[in-house]
Amino acid sequence: MIRSGQLISSIMFAIFTIGILSAQTQKEAVKIEGSSFCADESEDFQSARPPTNVVLDVLLKTPGAKDVSAELEKLDREEQRKLFRAVRVHLSETDPTDYLVVGSYPMSGADNDWFWLVRQTQNRAQVILDAGGNCLDLLRTRSSGYRDIRTVWSAASGLTITRIYHYDGNRYQLVHRYTKTVGLSQ
Repeated sequence: MIRSGQLISSIMFAIFTIGILSAQTQKEAVKIEGSSFCADESEDFQSARPPTNVVLDVLLKTPGAKDVSAELEKLDREEQRKLFRAVRVHLSETDPTDYLVVGSYPMSGADNDWFWLVRQTQNRAQVILDAGGNCLDLLRTRSSGYRDIRTVWSAASGLTITRIYHYDGNRYQLVHRYTKTVGLSQ
């Protein structure tokens, strides 16, 4: 027979455990659903993982990879995989697996990061955005059911270029490019 004190303790423990698990699930969902990704600053990229084989294969076929193919050929497959960090994101309500990937040298620019959005369906992957910038933002607005994308690149000179991409049903297309120059004070 369970005493009332033991019963209350058991109920309190169950409530505490459910609360902890719920908090962890909410924290994980926020992490996955991040809206702003900066390669060096984003908490999401600190815990990112190397891409899967199918995602790596498609990344190594991008124009950027072809431009640095001589350097990539010097690396074995695992060294190539370590050039990328991938986090899972949700771009639409229907696609279960989308990845935001950021590259590191030589799969990165001298003054910006290279980002790819990759859709993976079973054993196939497709790059649906290939863009450079300091940060990439998943916007709340949508085109063809997918979140719109903003990239921002800034230079020390005060030049900032913002690009907006919309999904066209197959991949993301550049729809707006804004340039702003802010003078440096002396």
